[in-house]
Amino acid sequence: MSSDTESVSNPFEGTHTSNDEDYVPIENKHNHKIQSLTNFTASDDSLALMEKIKNLKQSLIHQMFLKCLIIRHKKEKSDFYVQHQGTETYEKINEFKGEPYLTIAGVYKPGKHIGTNCNCKLKCFEEIGHENCTKIFRDFCAMGTKDLQNAYLYGNIDN
Repeated sequence: MSSDTESVSNPFEGTHTSNDEDYVPIENKHNHKIQSLTNFTASDDSLALMEKIKNLKQSLIHQMFLKCLIIRHKKEKSDFYVQHQGTETYEKINEFKGEPYLTIAGVYKPGKHIGTNCNCKLKCFEEIGHENCTKIFRDFCAMGTKDLQNAYLYGNIDN
């Protein structure tokens, strides 16, 4: 390699043209002063243009704010759904099992139970007996899913 005393040439050196108004040589960069805009005088057209730009800027800010609200609302709804999705599954399982549960709204739902004797002509409840009815009810609720319960019912229905 070369020694430390050699200078490395700048690859961009000499690439500017004399017509560049914004060009500031590297050696004069610290001495360069930016023009002050305090002495700027605006015509009526430029004032109207500046007012239009200001109004557009405010309307864009308002639109962006509304978009943020909509996105935030959608996110809150999806978070609400994800948060309560497990609770809904828990509710369904307990409902199919016949156990008591709380809904998402916080309403207590009691568990299922066998009702009173029916008053039909066939007297089914008396023929089967209370012990057998209780056993059938427990076995039915122990299946746990609606699909299994429906399959059991369709299998026991005579055409």
